[in-house]
Amino acid sequence: MADLESPIQFTHGALLIGWTFATLLYGLTCSQTVTYFRRYARDHLYLKATVVILWILETVHLVLLSTSLYHYLVRQHGRQSALVPPTIAMKIQLIPASMVVGTVQYIWIMRVWTLSRNRFKTYIAYAMLSMVVADWVISLTWFANIIPIHTFEGLTQQLWHVILAIALTTLTDVIITGYFCYVAHKARDGLPGTDTLVNKLMIYGINTGVVTAFGTIGLLISVVTAPKRLYYIAIYMVLPKLYLNTHLAMLNFRKSAQSSSMAHRYYGEGSAFELTTVPLATLSRYTHFGD
Repeated sequence: MADLESPIQFTHGALLIGWTFATLLYGLTCSQTVTYFRRYARDHLYLKATVVILWILETVHLVLLSTSLYHYLVRQHGRQSALVPPTIAMKIQLIPASMVVGTVQYIWIMRVWTLSRNRFKTYIAYAMLSMVVADWVISLTWFANIIPIHTFEGLTQQLWHVILAIALTTLTDVIITGYFCYVAHKARDGLPGTDTLVNKLMIYGINTGVVTAFGTIGLLISVVTAPKRLYYIAIYMVLPKLYLNTHLAMLNFRKSAQSSSMAHRYYGEGSAFELTTVPLATLSRYTHFGD
């Protein structure tokens, strides 16, 4: 009877709900990926390769989640003791999820770096990238620590790892979104076509930042308020798919953004307003730009 009253037993349904939303968002990811390759077949190879790699990571993530749910809800159906230990797949899913989140944040940072004309933009980019790297290190440290753990309650024994990683992710999103809006606003030049394009960019940037920030804040709240329940895992199932879908939405948005003929004439083909990204190695080449 004690097992039946365990908090974990009452929240396995949250995993099913989280998996359901993750699956729906994965379908949207596939749709947006197909749309991207149909619209932008002439994009740079590295950008197309990034989309493919992110899609593969998301596929692996969903497979790991599905394997875990099949174990709990089908293979071990009716066996209460089998629902307590987290599967190895449930632990490994942390790796592709953190890779997706970190990569999308890196792309956004490089996008802001491309648009910015601030002379200190390289240093600002490195500062934001250091937060992403710190988040990765903390997440991988937590992953290494939970490998030998055999209970869901034990996953949050080192709660500070989880809270610090989520807080860093949230803070990075807020900084990237805020700085993106700042550099977009600085790009205004009074021309109606250009200002309309900038307004669209700012709206998209704010919307995507708000979506991912709400996800990470919800994750943080669930970990702090209910660390022994599985709500935080359910939210984490959905989180990387939110990031990738916002990234793909921004890539596919370029066609409507470029429909402004005045902006196209002013900035030309292949401008920064195409919202592509650049490799990290090029950061050090362009350091001195005035405001």
